[in-house]
Amino acid sequence: MSFLKVEGTKLVDADGNEVVLHGAGLGGWMSMENFISGFPGCEVQMREGLEEAIGKEKADFFHEKFLEYFFAEADAKFFKSLGLNCIRIGVNYRHFEDDLNPRVLKPDCFKHLDRAVEFCAKYSIYTIIDLHNAPGGQNGGWHADTGFHLATFGGTRTFKIDSSGYGRSLQRTTKETHG
Repeated sequence: MSFLKVEGTKLVDADGNEVVLHGAGLGGWMSMENFISGFPGCEVQMREGLEEAIGKEKADFFHEKFLEYFFAEADAKFFKSLGLNCIRIGVNYRHFEDDLNPRVLKPDCFKHLDRAVEFCAKYSIYTIIDLHNAPGGQNGGWHADTGFHLATFGGTRTFKIDSSGYGRSLQRTTKETHG
């Protein structure tokens, strides 16, 4: 599948053919929102609470399996059977870097996202990757995943540099996946 681009008022593929998107959002997976998970707080608080309750090793195991099984090839096939050709994937920056080691990508940080993009491409489904939770929080809401209800995303040089790096990293991984 090729990247889409805007031509006038239309989305077109690499050959210039108009593409009309019919899609859905894959919420709650790489951005664990409380209205989906049922946890009364943001993702970082949920992760901290689980680690406190069952220990780091078991919490890490849970989260790895959650990412592995939440979206599988059968889901992409099902979405295609519904007539969808587009899935929006909201992602949390914490999957890609650690707050204590900023601007350094975690090993295998694109593993689950790449897998989902590959499954979708196999069934001719475009993916829109949305940096849903930005470093420092894009606003003061629970969905910014700061844990302290302040938005520092645009207020410091560090977060401005971080956010520009994500665009380059996501562009790199999708180019590697889709040519």
